[in-house]
Amino acid sequence: MKMVTKEDLVSLKTLERETQQQIQETYQSYQNARDEANLAYQRKIKSPSRRNIVAMRDAQANRRALEEKLRLLRKQLDEKRIEFDRALVEFFGNKPIKKSERTDGSNMIDIYYDGSSTDATGDGLCHAHAIIDETGNIIYRRDRLESHEYPSLDEFEDKTTRRIRRPKPKVSVLYPEIPG
Repeated sequence: MKMVTKEDLVSLKTLERETQQQIQETYQSYQNARDEANLAYQRKIKSPSRRNIVAMRDAQANRRALEEKLRLLRKQLDEKRIEFDRALVEFFGNKPIKKSERTDGSNMIDIYYDGSSTDATGDGLCHAHAIIDETGNIIYRRDRLESHEYPSLDEFEDKTTRRIRRPKPKVSVLYPEIPG
């Protein structure tokens, strides 16, 4: 089995970001197609000519095609996120990890792993910590029993050490797959 590297995490995160961008572009097209279909329907109501009926059907077909494309892209994004999560578990030693996405707009992910806790969430006593930015690069990593100082995060000091009331981050616990 191939070991997961930092480059693998970066490429998986890049694919995820590209898919999110495709979803945004497709959603814009879908909104335009929906507006076109509504206009065509209004024209058909006012003047039920053959041309208006055909235009309405074409606009509705275009809208349905974009809905399907949007559904497939969202499914792809979910699959890419699952693949990234599996790679994270493998990269951090096939132990349970706790993944917490920040809600401060920085798009960084906090990873807690290798902790000794009764519920096996990865963030127990003596846990290790890593921070991954939006591109998938690991910008901070602290192993078990190391100091909790953030010497490599001076530029992120306002985001990591300042205590502000923030919305609760999205947290998920990931477990390694059990073969069998």
